[in-house]
Amino acid sequence: MTTRASSYLIGDCTCTVMFGNLVDVPADALVSSDDSYLSMGGGVSAALYFVGGEQVAIDARKHLPLALGDVAVTSAGRLPAKYIFHGVTIDIAQQSGPNTDCLRQIVLRCLSLAEALRLRHVAFPALGTGTGSLPFELAADAITTVLADFLSGRPRYVREVTVVLYAHGIYGPSEAELFYERAVAVAAQRTDSRRLRELVEELEVLLARIGSEPLRERALHLREGIAGAEAALAGVSAVQTWGKVDEVDILEPATGEASDLARRSAAVVDWEDIKARETVLQLRLQSLRTQHNILIGNRNQLEERKAKYGPTAVPLEVENALLDIVAEITAKEDEIRSVKSELARLGTTGPGR
Repeated sequence: MTTRASSYLIGDCTCTVMFGNLVDVPADALVSSDDSYLSMGGGVSAALYFVGGEQVAIDARKHLPLALGDVAVTSAGRLPAKYIFHGVTIDIAQQSGPNTDCLRQIVLRCLSLAEALRLRHVAFPALGTGTGSLPFELAADAITTVLADFLSGRPRYVREVTVVLYAHGIYGPSEAELFYERAVAVAAQRTDSRRLRELVEELEVLLARIGSEPLRERALHLREGIAGAEAALAGVSAVQTWGKVDEVDILEPATGEASDLARRSAAVVDWEDIKARETVLQLRLQSLRTQHNILIGNRNQLEERKAKYGPTAVPLEVENALLDIVAEITAKEDEIRSVKSELARLGTTGPGR
């Protein structure tokens, strides 16, 4: 049974950190972490084999032997999935374990396979942190950076990626598990900054073409500000921002400015010009998505605070702040749906156009 989850919007895709059991997730492909002989003797690989059944092992033997970083595709047996992607994080012949390059390679290969197989949803475990013993901070940064970069590249078929972590403890998830939420937040902010800058550049060209100099100047200054935030975020890791919510709120002022600029631009561009209308709506949509991701990150910070108290000792101020931010997230999601509906009427569904 799954428990809590946090979802970030990256382009037209969703990246979710979920605390629960990978075998219960109804994804198209479930990713396993195993050795080079796909022994399925422990951890997530054993759990998938136990539920999936003997057919999984029969399919796996056709791919042997493998090397560190390889990915083999098998059926999923009785699991609620179409495939299992077996990522090799331990090379028995070479007596080597996982490193961050290996994890990046596995994640990218799994996502590329999902695209080739026209799959919509892929679910990953915390690769390399079980028997592989890779520190969770390094694994989280490596995995989530590749996920965010791939999803921001506008994949044709993949629309949802889930990182499924086993929830330990009575009162809440462990520090390691909460860290994955933090890592996704940082990775999402990097991709948000890049996409926001690209859209402001498009609007800047449009405003120059129609001769709206004051708004073009605003767009220029906004683009420069976003570029600065983008450069700052490029050098930020989730480790550096652990417990420091302001570190990943760098884009918050820019999102408000972008929303206002989009609103003012809508009043001066030719609304019959579909391309111009799309440019304005895309900027508004991305600013809303970025605001949504910031709110999700702030909510997670509050939940981290709440988890420290236990279920009966949470301060009222924390409970009220959580209620407020959940309401804000819901309102932002309503706005996003509204703008996407407008874009759909123009014949586009978002950044995957």
